[in-house]
Amino acid sequence: MKRLLLFVLLCVSITASYAQYDRADIWKGDMERFAAEDSARGSLRGGVLFVGSSTITGWPDLAQSFPEVEVRNRGFGGSIATDHIYYFDRSIAPHLPDQVVIYIGSNDLCDPVKTPELFMEDLTCLVHMIHVSLPHARILLLGINPCTSRIAQTERYRQANEAMSRLAERYDYLTYAAAWDQIMDAEGKVRDELFQPDLLHLNRDGYAVMVDMLRPLLLSEDQAD
Repeated sequence: MKRLLLFVLLCVSITASYAQYDRADIWKGDMERFAAEDSARGSLRGGVLFVGSSTITGWPDLAQSFPEVEVRNRGFGGSIATDHIYYFDRSIAPHLPDQVVIYIGSNDLCDPVKTPELFMEDLTCLVHMIHVSLPHARILLLGINPCTSRIAQTERYRQANEAMSRLAERYDYLTYAAAWDQIMDAEGKVRDELFQPDLLHLNRDGYAVMVDMLRPLLLSEDQAD
């Protein structure tokens, strides 16, 4: 526990050092939208908070996908892990969910400088920040989906997914799940029919795959406190 607290304090100090964070202005509109929604609906109490990049942001009919639980979407498209660390107090901390679902990494690993190991440092920081802020919440890490438009990143995505799986094995509040095998065909090729014409973002059939994978993992009985 002492190591965990020290790690989180380091994460907080890193966040404080982002006073000149060069990506901060990109998301001001999203943060204003979140604040307006929270003002109108109130913060989420219980239920599931979805966090991440465009795979989360663009989820069609998220509430209808999981009618058995209350959900709130706090994704912002194009984001990377450090964006969620920087805006933690405005996008995640206002809520008290029973579970947080995270899909991050596909954009991080398009940066040739950011290795899977460096990405995992950022993701681990975010995970620990969530756990310290929401100690009773389960956290579900979603593996990065392969896609044809970023086929050159496939191996980096695979390495990051393996690292996420290992991280989840270390903590009883953390679970890992991936739709990789459903999105790849028997020959190891991406099933393009699950994607929009840009071959990057999932279409409704692709999201149906995600829903089928996720439904038994959302606040399932064996994950309850």
